Amino acid sequence: RAPALRALGPAAQRLGAGRSATSARRAVAAAAARREPLQEGSEALETLLGALEPLGTDEAGRMARMRALLAAAPDAIIEKWEHSYEQYRERRARDGAAASGDSGEGSHVVLSEGDFAAESIDQGARCRLHEFLDSEGVVDAMALRLLVFAGVSQWECASSLRLSLDDFVGRVRATSTSGEKCVLTFKLAREDRLEPAYRSARVRQVWALGNVTGEPADGPESTCVCASTPPEAVLAAQLNALQRYDIERVFLFASPQNKAVTGPLPRFAEMLQQEPQFSPLLAHAHAKQLRQVLIDNDRLLVLVGVASARGSRHVYSWTLRRQQGGWLDGVSLECYKGCWMTESVIPHSVDHPFKNFDTPL
Repeated sequence: RAPALRALGPAAQRLGAGRSATSARRAVAAAAARREPLQEGSEALETLLGALEPLGTDEAGRMARMRALLAAAPDAIIEKWEHSYEQYRERRARDGAAASGDSGEGSHVVLSEGDFAAESIDQGARCRLHEFLDSEGVVDAMALRLLVFAGVSQWECASSLRLSLDDFVGRVRATSTSGEKCVLTFKLAREDRLEPAYRSARVRQVWALGNVTGEPADGPESTCVCASTPPEAVLAAQLNALQRYDIERVFLFASPQNKAVTGPLPRFAEMLQQEPQFSPLLAHAHAKQLRQVLIDNDRLLVLVGVASARGSRHVYSWTLRRQQGGWLDGVSLECYKGCWMTESVIPHSVDHPFKNFDTPL
């Protein structure tokens, strides 16, 4: 029995102590079966990232990445998108008939199987798919920016965890083609899918993408202006500086175009301290990012809820932009090229009735 256990390796020796060789083999097989979902989840994640990596950064490449993310989503999400896209096409057909003077009676647009992923999807539908993936929680703004708009140039698996037999979480360190560094968290779940087979159908288990979220790789708050820092970290740095009354640090992350409007640091400080729509930001009690909207690869809009030191509640919109370099008033801006900086901050409401900062507007 001992030689048989040694032949099966260390795992069998640990699991098969006091058992027959047959029992040891069964124990090793059972242990392998328990590990299988984790291995399959890792492979599914690597397959998805491998499929996204070589796609281009042009419009066709972005659409291909969105289709890949949609195809990896659960069946319920895919079916919901197909229904949404069919309604969109029918509405476009009605609008086209109305514009041409046709009553459109009896007309009906049929959505063929797989048409939701066709290359022929127009720009309006692409925007709808972008918004759909965000609204359904499949991807957040940071993940959408890296996986769809910018593209991932480098990635490595940081950790993985099997939460249960059917749930898997993987964390990936990713660098975008623009140099932005983030950590992406992928949540996958196993589900049964019906597939066609010879003279019948069969059920196959697959790993579906529940959602993917991003966070800055170097911590939630930026410490400097550099191309590797995501806009979310820039915003966090400004909010924390405002809470600490560190106006000079807030000014550090303002874009050159923003500084051209607000003026030099003394004027910027005067604006924050004396203008009633901005003074609640200084030494505020609490702030929360309520909603993020990725406008395109280089612009992010964030709604921020702020509770002032006096208890009043305010909503602001932060617009952050990736700097393109160039010149401004005879001064070179190449040192800022690729860096995310704050372009504008606009106040929207006072004493907004949101009850807590965890509830989106």
